[in-house]
Amino acid sequence: MHRQLDHLAVALRNAIDLLNPQLVVLGGFLASIHSADPDYLEQRVARQTLDAPWRNTRITAAELGGDLLMIGAAELAFEPLLADPGAFSAWEQARRA
Repeated sequence: MHRQLDHLAVALRNAIDLLNPQLVVLGGFLASIHSADPDYLEQRVARQTLDAPWRNTRITAAELGGDLLMIGAAELAFEPLLADPGAFSAWEQARRA
């Protein structure tokens, strides 16, 4: 498992150095790897990442659990609205007229 965590640490290091996030949320398989030894992963990432981006970054597992697929399905249903909210408003006004 530590071998997998080492590979994940390299990927996270690259993303953190490049994007400077405050929070990294791991879901699915990556959350499972993270849960095996979160302290080990955090130590590896801290050792490899530049100090400035790492200082304010936190790594956590997603908390969606069994609702993960439902949220993805909801995003698909609302995709047209999210892509162009103005078009939906015009459509709704025309429907009410």
